[in-house]
Amino acid sequence: MKRHLNTCYRLVWNHITGAFVVASELARARGKRGGVAVALSLAAVTSLPVLAADIVVHPCETVNGGTLVNHDNQFVSGTADGVTVSTGLELGPDSDENTGGQWIKAGGTGRNTTVTANGRQIVQPQEELPVIRLFVMAEGRALTDWR
Repeated sequence: MKRHLNTCYRLVWNHITGAFVVASELARARGKRGGVAVALSLAAVTSLPVLAADIVVHPCETVNGGTLVNHDNQFVSGTADGVTVSTGLELGPDSDENTGGQWIKAGGTGRNTTVTANGRQIVQPQEELPVIRLFVMAEGRALTDWR
């Protein structure tokens, strides 16, 4: 009788195909899977605190300095001093206006604010007055919109 006809096989999980495959008992693995390392790194990442993109400055509160980037929002009802706003518009034919920027609410104060290219600052004085929106385009031009 031929030797290779009397071989035993086992089922092994193939993580690439996501299915069980048949393998010979004599076949060797190509190395240890990194399941423990992946689990530890995932646990470390999920245990870090999540940073909020929205910053709220309450009445009678003062924030000094800081930079708004990557669609961050700052809602100011108190005082924001020395803030740099470098987020705001996404330019392009199929882009939409994002929600990032500095929003000065009624009663809030924004002092020494720098609005860089593509930044956005919206000032809302009182309920009955129009909202003033300031957009700085990449070319350095400013566009003001009253609503």
